Amino acid sequence: MPKPLMLWFDFTSGVNDSGLWIQCANVFEVAHTTRIERASDDIERLAPSVLCFDFDHPDQTRLHIMQSIKKAHPKLPILMLTLDHSESLAIWAFRARVWNYLVKPISSEEFAENLGVLARIGNRASPPRVAQMLVAAIPD
Repeated sequence: MPKPLMLWFDFTSGVNDSGLWIQCANVFEVAHTTRIERASDDIERLAPSVLCFDFDHPDQTRLHIMQSIKKAHPKLPILMLTLDHSESLAIWAFRARVWNYLVKPISSEEFAENLGVLARIGNRASPPRVAQMLVAAIPD
């Protein structure tokens, strides 16, 4: 069975954890981009099974775009990685229907568990899941 495709949006300041990418490549074919302005085009062109948004410190513009992408593609699970942790950001992420929100550094065991579940979701032969959208205000 072929690996599902993950589209990885890299919004880090250039100091990223390549160990996460390597671990991800064991489970997924990974397409990497930093072009948030072309996100919808990349999703349409590549037809990924899973999205990953990798942030150092997310800003409102990128969070708004991530929320818009989720609204446009509600069936795609989103894994959100961030260095910046706050209760309001975590609550917002789950209300915005992010599949999971992980604060870096992430243990390899925890990341592997998340990747395994996402791969099973991405490889499903059953009908796609139905996603429900809630309106969530982006935190300050």
